[in-house]
Amino acid sequence: MKEVVLHIEDSAFEKFMGIIDICPDVSVWSTGEGVDIKSIVDICFASAVKEMIDDNALKTPSDYTYIMQVVLEDQLKCGTLFVTPDEFIGYLKILGIEKLPSRSSLYRTSDTILGSYPNWTFTDQPNHFEELRRKNIARQFLSAFNRYKRQQ
Repeated sequence: MKEVVLHIEDSAFEKFMGIIDICPDVSVWSTGEGVDIKSIVDICFASAVKEMIDDNALKTPSDYTYIMQVVLEDQLKCGTLFVTPDEFIGYLKILGIEKLPSRSSLYRTSDTILGSYPNWTFTDQPNHFEELRRKNIARQFLSAFNRYKRQQ
């Protein structure tokens, strides 16, 4: 499913809505001036991170890196939300996440990740349980994000 935000001149609005009416696979979620563009993706992202914080799933600041990495790999299938650790921290701030990782912990930890999720390997060679814990952070985030998205 794709989400599209359009700007339609008042003179074309009725014609446009008529076209939408004949297409059963398209639904209009909101119309009007100044529609809140905070997307469902943002709401689901924030909810998933907050759930993980509440569940104590993020044990260290570097654990945020695994969330950042699955998003950078487009595992959410929602396009680019951020590109750098600095942008990720900024995105978390915009979403109202208060407990933020440092820029250095994100860069340092991302340098240890090789490959693509779920087949990550780590250059710091953690034991089996730590490797599984790191991958589970990504899995838990993806699961929570998708659950919140289904509820929307």
